[in-house]
Amino acid sequence: MVWQFFVVVIASIVFPTAALLFMIGGPTYRDRRD
Repeated sequence: MVWQFFVVVIASIVFPTAALLFMIGGPTYRDRRD
């Protein structure tokens, strides 16, 4: 199915991006508040 292809592509792009933002962005915002 075509939608499965899009799901895999979106997941492969969003997951690592969200992980980087959570790992790097999270501590960064905490440091800024302090």
